Amino acid sequence: MKNPARAQAAMEFMITYGWILFIGVAIIAVIATFTNLDALAFRAQKCEIYSSFKCLSFALDSNGELQVIVGNSAQDELTITSASLILDSGTVTAGSGSIPSTSLKRGTGANSRGTITFNNVGRKVDGKIEITYYFGNADASTHTAVGYIYTRR
Repeated sequence: MKNPARAQAAMEFMITYGWILFIGVAIIAVIATFTNLDALAFRAQKCEIYSSFKCLSFALDSNGELQVIVGNSAQDELTITSASLILDSGTVTAGSGSIPSTSLKRGTGANSRGTITFNNVGRKVDGKIEITYYFGNADASTHTAVGYIYTRR
């Protein structure tokens, strides 16, 4: 060896900072294990419904009730017949009084939007939303719009 003092200094440097790095990682692991550190908590709240609807607004209250305001983005008037929210814990179906009772007109006015209410969904919602609807009269064929929603209290 040419210069053992330099080699020893390099080894001491690596071992000292290696222990510091190890302790830092161990502290982060303990915090993540024993606290409610949820990576999904930093995810943006979002609602997207494809096909003939747009998600105008959504809110989850302290009672676990989720309200989704949908707008008609189709070219024709449509009527919602049912709505379901599919979560990991099961499917929540909006009751008959929880979907708009009138048809949604085309456009941007107040009669072109409606509120869908889902009860008892919990503190956090991360799931798929399905809306069954028809254009025109009730004898017309039904369609299903699918989307997703993520929100929390």
